[in-house]
Amino acid sequence: MEFLFIDGEQICIYKDGEVKEYKSGYIEKYKQKTFQSVKNNEWRKKSRTEMLLNEDFYPDFDDGEFSIKLNSAWFLENENEILYAFTVNDNSGIYRKYLDDEKIQDAHIVYSNQLEFTNIFYENNNLIASVKKGEVAGDIAIFSKDLADYKFVTGGDSLDENPYLHTDGKIYFNSYGVARDEVGNCLGYGGSEIFSLDLKTMEVEEILSSEKYSLVKPIPWRDGFLMITKPINDKEKSNVLLDILMIPVRILQGIVGFISAFVTFFSGKPLVSDNSPSSNGYTKTKKMNKDEKKIFISNQLVNIDKEMKKNKKDEYPSFIPKSWKLIHVKENEKENVLTKTFLSSIVDYCLIEENKIIATNGKFIFLIVQEEKSWTSQVIFETNCCLKVFPIPKTKDSTQDLYSLL
Repeated sequence: MEFLFIDGEQICIYKDGEVKEYKSGYIEKYKQKTFQSVKNNEWRKKSRTEMLLNEDFYPDFDDGEFSIKLNSAWFLENENEILYAFTVNDNSGIYRKYLDDEKIQDAHIVYSNQLEFTNIFYENNNLIASVKKGEVAGDIAIFSKDLADYKFVTGGDSLDENPYLHTDGKIYFNSYGVARDEVGNCLGYGGSEIFSLDLKTMEVEEILSSEKYSLVKPIPWRDGFLMITKPINDKEKSNVLLDILMIPVRILQGIVGFISAFVTFFSGKPLVSDNSPSSNGYTKTKKMNKDEKKIFISNQLVNIDKEMKKNKKDEYPSFIPKSWKLIHVKENEKENVLTKTFLSSIVDYCLIEENKIIATNGKFIFLIVQEEKSWTSQVIFETNCCLKVFPIPKTKDSTQDLYSLL
């Protein structure tokens, strides 16, 4: 059994019980240049004596100014090369990595400081990608066989993601509608729906939608679809009685906060000092306000600490909400007739064989297998932060050039 996954900043290959890790050449180079730049600036700020006494100086990249994301990865046909998409600060691109000789530098495919390349799908020399335009909307693009050019095949004020090329010649994807106010400011995303794009007619058709759930990453399978569902309004119900009892406390907190801000503004010192030897009042407040435990996952802000506390009693605890589920929806001509839930707290999955599914909850990778008429799931191994898994592509007879159809 073999598949590809991303664990933090590592591109990883699992094969028959062993895991090999690879780094992005572009990201490593970028980090080195940034490190050197910050270090050079520190020489200007610090005295020579201070720098000599502190030879083990390393810049702090945890100040919100250095952001790294490996967005997607996919094997090429020869399995000795990988395409991967990344975002580093405001820069994004797709590069080619050579696995048989790591001395060869990663090859540039496409790069931009205005677009973000997120999900990619590669099969039979056809590369399809989700490309985010600006902060909110994004479309599906198809690359030429030599990967030198690409064309957009969807459009509109929406975020189109997770393209999947099916044997019926259609691209299936999920799309979030963008909610805006009367002057055009983005208020957030609506629910995600499933669409298909017929490349012969260029017609886009809505396949599945829900008023309660966002439907993400569709894969046609067994007269239906595999997908991940997420509640559109995934907010906890408030405790009305507790809210009422907390009103006096919150009023008092507001008064104390105002007095503290007033005193700090005119005296230059906080109302209550931090007596610890390694910190002052300002530093402590700064650290308390800096929330490093929330990250955007699948277009949703997830509170890692909060979710881990909720799920700590689970056999395989995760920071992914339990309400995110991997399901199979079987449909007939009129209505969905069967919905099967495989696992909860799932952020990504891939189909590696007809009866084998790989899924991840961010901390653990699962193998879901069909044995006769029943399905079983088991943990393969634990990861640091795995949000993406990918199959090993199987070469098919069709060698159709999708780009030539456009």
